[in-house]
Amino acid sequence: HLTCFIIDYYLTKLIIKRDELQLIGACSLLIATKFHEIKPPLINDLVFISDQAYQYDDVIKIEYDILQKINFNLNLPCSLAFFQLFSCKLGFRNFQKNLGMYLLETALLEYEYLRFMPSVRSLSVCYLLLDTSDSQVMEKYKNLEALNNPKIIRECALKFKSIFEYRPDSNVCNFKAVRKKYSSEKYLMVALV
Repeated sequence: HLTCFIIDYYLTKLIIKRDELQLIGACSLLIATKFHEIKPPLINDLVFISDQAYQYDDVIKIEYDILQKINFNLNLPCSLAFFQLFSCKLGFRNFQKNLGMYLLETALLEYEYLRFMPSVRSLSVCYLLLDTSDSQVMEKYKNLEALNNPKIIRECALKFKSIFEYRPDSNVCNFKAVRKKYSSEKYLMVALV
């Protein structure tokens, strides 16, 4: 999630050539893994994977440029962080948490979701996953929803609902890797719902 957010934020700051996108994506991934992982990938590995489309020095230069443009602010709000917070507050079970992560990850690369703030995307997913028969959970949700515009949350939730309408023979879900990931037992096969 952080990688995509870095790319989006960086691209709002300047216009780039299409052939630089792979380098910007690789550098954003490198920055995000340095922030989150104990052992991030080596720059030489990124150069190798790119089939030498760029060089070591190019990665260093763009990595520095990205960090400058985002003011070294890597504590960017992303929908997954909000969802983890909200799902704990609402007492979601593992199945609900995995399903929420699936929805957010599927929407991560969809342009139509970018107009919604990360907190709104997360609340929209929570709205879809709520057990409406539990009055205590509903009360907690109403308190969270009060921080945002309920109309916008429901509008976003309708977009997320379309992900449930996926059929294997259709093109509703273009991200087969995400679907495959969340169809595994590790993620409780939530993509098959």
